[in-house]
Amino acid sequence: MDATSHRLLGKHLCEHFGYPKEYAEWSVALDMDLPFLHRFWRHRFSTFESIYNEFAYMHPSVPKGSKIAIGVMLCSHFLLDIYNAPLFCWGVFFPASHIPPELLKEYLEGDYPLSELHKEEVKCFVQHIKPKSASAFMNGVIELLATHTPFITKRRVQKARKSVEDFCSVSLTETYDLREFDSAFFKMLNEFFASH
Repeated sequence: MDATSHRLLGKHLCEHFGYPKEYAEWSVALDMDLPFLHRFWRHRFSTFESIYNEFAYMHPSVPKGSKIAIGVMLCSHFLLDIYNAPLFCWGVFFPASHIPPELLKEYLEGDYPLSELHKEEVKCFVQHIKPKSASAFMNGVIELLATHTPFITKRRVQKARKSVEDFCSVSLTETYDLREFDSAFFKMLNEFFASH
């Protein structure tokens, strides 16, 4: 996955929720600087407010009116990141990860046709991500990441949920089960990289 993958999911979610398509740019905000080990401190639920301030400053043309839309985009970034490397969204000692074995081999062996991968990703997004609300989607991402994090405590999950609620000024009481997407996306990635 790459920045285009994040933007494609962001675009799908903008269309699904009726947000202006420009909000999709927030789906790459977490990678705005890409310093060494940025996943250890940048990719956390607790950083949403600072990400918002920094990215809006660095990219003044991005829309800033809906923190709910921005929260959806930031959560969507986390959702895709678990498939390509450990994601330290809860803290340094608790990485969420669901990396297909064939994807690891491909990273070590060489190139693959990105445009074909993007087409397959979009099919998966359209077919398997249909939440009823933004808050249900964000809560669903938190719950899915928790299932892919060994030894995660309920307290840390609650703290993440509270961080998103505070940033978006929304209550995350409903949820969207992303396990069907998770299974389909994992399978698609594994099969795609096995065949290339």
